[in-house]
Amino acid sequence: MVIGVLVIGLGSGLLKAINVGVDPYTAANIGISNLIGWDLGSYQLLSNLVLFIPMLIWGRSTSASAAS
Repeated sequence: MVIGVLVIGLGSGLLKAINVGVDPYTAANIGISNLIGWDLGSYQLLSNLVLFIPMLIWGRSTSASAAS
């Protein structure tokens, strides 16, 4: 998972640097980070943690009954 987040971050950074455009989630993060005065990396890390921690707590069940 960490490798996936790194690849997405590198891709978003590259797309932003060459002015091609980014996905809607990253575009929203760029706008919010500019609004609050944070750099994109710090804000995107925080927003990903805010989404990831509840997923760890209330995410998918790994029990056998969930598969049926």
